[in-house]
Amino acid sequence: MKNRISKKRHNSYRKRERNFRDWPKNPHFYGALAMLLPLTAIMIAYIAMGVFPFGNQATMIIDSYHQYVPFFSEFHDKIWHGESFLYSWHGSLGFNFIAVQAYYLASPLNFLIALFPASMMIEAFETLIVLKICLSGWTAYRYLRRRTGRNDYSTVVFASFYALGGFSIAYNWNVMWLDSIVLFPIILMGVEKLINDRDGRMYAVSMGLAIFCNYYMAIMICIFVVLYFFVIWFSRKREGIRQFLRSGIHFVLCSVLAGGMAAIYLFPTYYTLINSSQGSAPTSFKIYRNFLEIFRQQFALVEPTQLTGAPNIYCGVLLVMLVVFYAVSKTIPLREKIGRLFVTGFVLVSLNINVLDYVWHGFHFPNNLPGRFSFIYIFMVVVMAYDAWQSLRLTNKKVFLGIFAAEAVLFGVCLWYPKDRLPLYSMIVTGVLMALYMILLIAHRSHASLTIKGIKVLPKYLCLMVLTVEVAGNAIFGLCMNGTTNRTNYTEDRQEVADIRSRYEAKDTFYRMELEQIRGRDDVTWHHLNGLSFFSSTADDREEKLMGALGFYNSGNKYSYKGATPLTDAMFGIRYIISNDEIWASNLSLCEQTENKYIYENQQNLTLGYMVNPGVTQWKIVEGDPFVTQNDFVRMATDTQGAMFIPLETGELQVTDGMLTSTGEDKYYYERHGSGGSLTWQLTFTEQQDVYIYFEASHCEKLKVTIDGKTETYSDKRGHIVHLGQCDAGKVVTLDFPMDSEYETGNVKLQMYALNQDIFDSAYAQLADEQLQVTNYDSTHVNGHIQVNQDGMMLLSIPYDEGWHIYVDGEETEIQPVGEAMTGCWMTAGEHQITMRYTPQGFVEGAAISVISLLILVLGIAGKAGLFSRHHRKM
Repeated sequence: MKNRISKKRHNSYRKRERNFRDWPKNPHFYGALAMLLPLTAIMIAYIAMGVFPFGNQATMIIDSYHQYVPFFSEFHDKIWHGESFLYSWHGSLGFNFIAVQAYYLASPLNFLIALFPASMMIEAFETLIVLKICLSGWTAYRYLRRRTGRNDYSTVVFASFYALGGFSIAYNWNVMWLDSIVLFPIILMGVEKLINDRDGRMYAVSMGLAIFCNYYMAIMICIFVVLYFFVIWFSRKREGIRQFLRSGIHFVLCSVLAGGMAAIYLFPTYYTLINSSQGSAPTSFKIYRNFLEIFRQQFALVEPTQLTGAPNIYCGVLLVMLVVFYAVSKTIPLREKIGRLFVTGFVLVSLNINVLDYVWHGFHFPNNLPGRFSFIYIFMVVVMAYDAWQSLRLTNKKVFLGIFAAEAVLFGVCLWYPKDRLPLYSMIVTGVLMALYMILLIAHRSHASLTIKGIKVLPKYLCLMVLTVEVAGNAIFGLCMNGTTNRTNYTEDRQEVADIRSRYEAKDTFYRMELEQIRGRDDVTWHHLNGLSFFSSTADDREEKLMGALGFYNSGNKYSYKGATPLTDAMFGIRYIISNDEIWASNLSLCEQTENKYIYENQQNLTLGYMVNPGVTQWKIVEGDPFVTQNDFVRMATDTQGAMFIPLETGELQVTDGMLTSTGEDKYYYERHGSGGSLTWQLTFTEQQDVYIYFEASHCEKLKVTIDGKTETYSDKRGHIVHLGQCDAGKVVTLDFPMDSEYETGNVKLQMYALNQDIFDSAYAQLADEQLQVTNYDSTHVNGHIQVNQDGMMLLSIPYDEGWHIYVDGEETEIQPVGEAMTGCWMTAGEHQITMRYTPQGFVEGAAISVISLLILVLGIAGKAGLFSRHHRKM
């Protein structure tokens, strides 16, 4: 009996051993390796950087710090609380959330964040980054394996150079772009199947998913796919024009179907983007950099480009070398080589020419983060290098050595090129790698083997080992160079603010709450506060201009609460303000103090809607003169005709290490003569006044305001209103503008005004007399009532958006913009029930098109699979 059991166990062990040995024959084994290799490199980098849970750091940097994590937090909040994805009150006074979702949050993978608690949104964000990079390794592996049918480790390594290429390492924190990186190999595979096998299903599904996940990156993919269609067709044997037209029509129909499936996002987003900040088209032809500067970006251990610089095109030292072998290979069809080399070269050139760069980025110059389509170049280099790798031994020996000699000369020229030299370590490592690869490939071509400690090793496998070290090492280096942020600093007040918000939600039906100090630009979204601050690529340009004209900080597609006055607090219904320090303003009173926060209540706030004089429709915002803009609002919206803000003399401006010229209208032009120049105003007050200033200083480092020995620093160079507070007679305030050493000249603007409290109180009393009383609301609905004394306009502190529909006593009334960005509607005298509903423009039409497109696709897939055939029906 024991012998029988022992024999059974022995057979079981042998079976397991055979299964283990068979793993390398299983394509899934190498597919898993293509994900495991990037994962290992990333984990080593995270450990080295001390990323949580290996330390207290987080990888969210730049826009992911300010935008993406707060938007993920809002998305998570909506999932768990069952809120609508169409609109949000948590920022921008209310914004079209589906447009934000279309750019930042549309990936189906994002629903995985629901598995994380709200306190771990940073970890959810980082998990998605790692997952998508690993998936891009898998999809690249699938593409390369399909090209050759090979199932070995070389396919894994080459695929990893795409997953851990320069684009993914530099821009991995742009998590919404990574879905396109994952899908791109599948899309190209789908185009090839469409032409070669007349099967467009893979292309339609993958292209539709890419557009759905991120329409912006899909623009670049769509441009390339059109070029790639011609490349594939050109690579085929000559066929008639009829077959070309048939494939072309099939391609167009599948592309339209792919776009149709994403229409539920595309239509609403279009209506949002036509009102967002738009860049200007190029007026002249410009080459950004010398070709050698671009070429050097493919060296090992080159620091990733983040905001500005050359494009991130690193894809492996050997892979770039192999592209030359691809060009001279006799085993690869000439037409295919010409097509692929041409389209890859065109992408590379486009990265360095402004006109082409503008087109590739959707007829828009990117705001920093250059070369956002460089992943296309990287993938094409990987594909060509992989093809060349398969036929290295068939290359003529003289050609082999000639290529290496030419590449060595080019490397030497790059070392000699004097402009912006690379770090010495980068040049040394690249040179060593090139020498190693040359030696190993020559040995490989000669069918030689190397003996290491008595063991014969094929040069090919040594080469793959070096490639593995290179791709992993470069990824670890790049990730570490990207930097990190402190996780604790980002999350330490999350629970405290959440508790404050919960207490005040119980007191009021609808209210707005803002932060006096911010850590990130979208902090109100991070904390789920009904606030004003906002930073998004989809931000409404009209609202941004209004905020700037009223004196708030604004810059491109962002604006914040910094620069508020009692009037703007009232206009926008800011009822509560959370501050880290004690503050004073005529309209504020302290409600409570928690462990680290002070909560103030605005005693003169207004509700979501209030009645104003009809003349407010003539209110024109004046950019650069916020006090004039606010005075005009008071005169036009109310019966109060006096000036709420009274201009004051700023006195004489003193300059250190420079020359100063007054250009009028509170503006000064200066020239810097020394390295530490500055501009200084010394303000001395003769009577008690509540004083505000407005500054602009684009070429100064910051503004330093010193009052009673205490200095406050403002680093927003675009400028905004600053409250100096109650200035008694004899008080001295110093304003210091240190000059930025990067600029020789600059301009400074300074205005100073005093608040006339009586005028403000009079205006507020009239506005507060007739207010909308909100009875209940959610993300897309507001219900309330209002008592109107006489016919006039109800002004809503909601950004103007034609998606809002307002019903007065059950009948819809027309809305119109006020001040270009706020919402107004006409009301008759009497008591009225108000209902407001929000549906984004184009959402219904887009959803219908998406459903129809999806249905057509499903029917097409079913038909291609033969589900409607007579044989299948009999079965």
